[in-house]
Amino acid sequence: MSAQQPNGSRYQYLNRIGTIWLAVDQRTKAKAVVRAADTVADPAAIEKLAEIRHAGLPRLIGRTVDPDGKTAYVFEYLEGCSLAQMADQAGGALTQEILMPIILAVAKILGFLHRQGEFPLVHLDIKPDHILIGSNDAVSLIDFGASQLLDGQSRIRKQIGHALTPAYAAPEQAIGKPSPASDVFALGLVFLHLMTGQALSFCRTQPTASLLSNFPDAFQRLIYRCLHREVEQRFAHGDALASALASLPSIGSDVVANIAKTTGNAGAQKEIAPPQQPASVICVWGNADFGCELAAVLAEHEDVLVIDADLLNPRADLILGCGQPKTTGSDPLEAGGLDLALTCESRGHLDVISLNQYIRSTRVKGVSALTTTSGPTQYESFQLNALAKVIHLARLICRFVVILCSAFIFDGFTCLGLRMADRVLVPVAADIGSFREKNLAIDHQIAQYNFDINKLSFVAFPYSPIYDLSRGCVDELSRGRLIGTISDVGSRRKMKCGARPYAAALAKGNRHEYRDLIRKLRILPGRWR
Repeated sequence: MSAQQPNGSRYQYLNRIGTIWLAVDQRTKAKAVVRAADTVADPAAIEKLAEIRHAGLPRLIGRTVDPDGKTAYVFEYLEGCSLAQMADQAGGALTQEILMPIILAVAKILGFLHRQGEFPLVHLDIKPDHILIGSNDAVSLIDFGASQLLDGQSRIRKQIGHALTPAYAAPEQAIGKPSPASDVFALGLVFLHLMTGQALSFCRTQPTASLLSNFPDAFQRLIYRCLHREVEQRFAHGDALASALASLPSIGSDVVANIAKTTGNAGAQKEIAPPQQPASVICVWGNADFGCELAAVLAEHEDVLVIDADLLNPRADLILGCGQPKTTGSDPLEAGGLDLALTCESRGHLDVISLNQYIRSTRVKGVSALTTTSGPTQYESFQLNALAKVIHLARLICRFVVILCSAFIFDGFTCLGLRMADRVLVPVAADIGSFREKNLAIDHQIAQYNFDINKLSFVAFPYSPIYDLSRGCVDELSRGRLIGTISDVGSRRKMKCGARPYAAALAKGNRHEYRDLIRKLRILPGRWR
């Protein structure tokens, strides 16, 4: 719908989304959200927003008349990417490290609403679409069309049935008896749905114990209490839920402990058991071909973002067959997507939305990339904290982030990638010299940066049983950290940097080797292993 401005109106209306308008204040030039007053359930709840202030809530600015001639409320416009969009980009489920801080922040916002004066203010339409993640990962709660001020007065309009979302609504809302615990129910359902990736209807009807069998008991108890049909058995309000979330132990560490219990003496295992939860960031130390091929096989199950952090020898754009960045006005021959993202962050402007604009599509299905063309000449102009922000935001976009790092031990970007990664894979030629060089580099990382050796694994790449050392010798050279071999094949050399990259057409044998490697790493959700 084209922009319009009713006669005498302070606001220019840009477009309509459902029951709301996106508008621009002609005096301040600030964006605003305009909603007709007859589409909200409880006017008193909306008016309450004018009296309270919270960074995670939209401020009620005032009233106006919308293009339909109706009295309407004007709300502050909050920038951000919705939790629903994040989940869709990640394939339907989010990792604990991404989701936990968001759910905790929403619980605290609800706690603030629930303790407003004598009468609680309840949202009553908590769902991923109404949770925003803005710049600096700030979390906001929007859309108060179904909200109520629980003061015992009968003001609720008939439109309440249309204002809320039944799929997330607590049972008592259907009979007109909402409470702060109703918001707890909905937020618990959001948590369960996005942690497991299961269909929402499945989450509502199946026992939580069966859905969360791979999760620690403390987490199962928390979700069970959130979703209890009896209001009195739930957390009473947002503050109580926030307190329980804050005391929840790390899911990853608990799962590892459970594995150790079920497999006997973990110390006797040659291979260290990694977490069962998906690893968000995988650092490939020293070989871009291996990293891009790994990403191609991971993408059979989840979307993958490859970040070419090897500014000394960038090659991912050639190996993956990258297209142009999504952003307009940039010449891909002059600036790569990673260059633009790092520059944007150096100016303090980078967020999830802008980072998305710098990501390139590739010839490999399910794989996108942040590439660079800067090389050594501009290497010193980029700051480490800028790359750290890029990696942090990348976690919010794709389930898996594969960082390609230089083999150079004193490269700052390499050291940062090794520290921020959940798993580090070291592709290395199967000869004595190559392993000695890499083991010395690892020892240096441990001595200088207290590097966690438990997250590192070796891969012999490319491997030939005819010309290379035996697998037993290679395993010994890797100090028992060899996790697999990827065979040397002629088609890899023939298709190198060609019109159709090898990563997009892996030989059947190589594809099976990568699948086996991924299975051993245990970095996919249980349904894919």
